[in-house]
Amino acid sequence: VVPFGDGDQLLLYTDGVTEARDADRAFYPLTEGLTRHLYDEPARTLAALHEDLLDHVGGRLHDDAALLLLRRPAAAPAGEPAGVRAAAGVDDATAA
Repeated sequence: VVPFGDGDQLLLYTDGVTEARDADRAFYPLTEGLTRHLYDEPARTLAALHEDLLDHVGGRLHDDAALLLLRRPAAAPAGEPAGVRAAAGVDDATAA
């Protein structure tokens, strides 16, 4: 069991991401890529990671790759109905 608090994000990915290699056969450095491209908006993070991955391999992946970033929305501000904030969080889960 791992705590998953307000505003936390969880990145799931397939081996096609971590095993992607550049022309020198170096693996894609996912940890470094995520450090450079981590944003509050999951869609923006995924788009930047996807572009970075394609740049790393020279524009074309040679294996299937999937990234899924889930974000638990921040708690609703005082006075805002919890359901409104929770419904908005549904759109925050994005796959590429």
